[in-house]
Amino acid sequence: MFKLLFALSLLVTAAASAAKPAALSLEETFDAHVRVITQNDEDARTALRNSLRTADPAQYPDIGDIVDTLYAFEHLTTGFDGTAAVGIAARRRSIKCGALRVEENDASDRGTVDYRCRLPDISAAFDAYRESRTRFRREQSADALSAFVETYAITFRDAPDITFEATAEFSRAGENGPWSSAHMTLLGLELLKVLMPFEQWDEQIEAEAVSAHSGIPVCARMHGVHALCLPSIPVRDSSGLLAAA
Repeated sequence: MFKLLFALSLLVTAAASAAKPAALSLEETFDAHVRVITQNDEDARTALRNSLRTADPAQYPDIGDIVDTLYAFEHLTTGFDGTAAVGIAARRRSIKCGALRVEENDASDRGTVDYRCRLPDISAAFDAYRESRTRFRREQSADALSAFVETYAITFRDAPDITFEATAEFSRAGENGPWSSAHMTLLGLELLKVLMPFEQWDEQIEAEAVSAHSGIPVCARMHGVHALCLPSIPVRDSSGLLAAA
């Protein structure tokens, strides 16, 4: 009888141990993050939550809750109706990010992931945005924005991809704990800035106004956002002579 109870005890212990989720590797942690951020992937969310919850609950009691705030594109189709919303939703599902290089530093419990994301190039909608902005300021009507909304939806659906590259830093939550990253919690916001660059476009329009009055050219357009090209200023040494280049 004692042997039977002992055997059952071992089986229960083994089953409990097997049921406990293991922490994800660094690359798996990155992959789970981007699948939640870009695709709202429920399997990835569960895997990431379980991995984070392997951290010491006394030190990191709510660490798993971060996964519920990661999805970036929940409201991307807000304000669009019918085929426009369908087109944006379909193209949104094509947005992906992948690791280019993964490096772990066991001595410091830190790691980095160089990665690349592919997403629609919205820059072709810039001129329509500028025109609608000018018209809206003049008319103060919703109709002034309708043409841009249509152009934006078509551009989002049909535009070629551009790439977004960055490096994410990770650290372990506690000694030998799961990988976590503050950088990844902000990735969704950075991708939204690329997909909805309206603040940057406003700055560009203001820069064009400055250029028109000052004569300073606007150039170096990148992803639909221009930068001011300031004329070079000769550098002189203490004698007043031009310094050698």
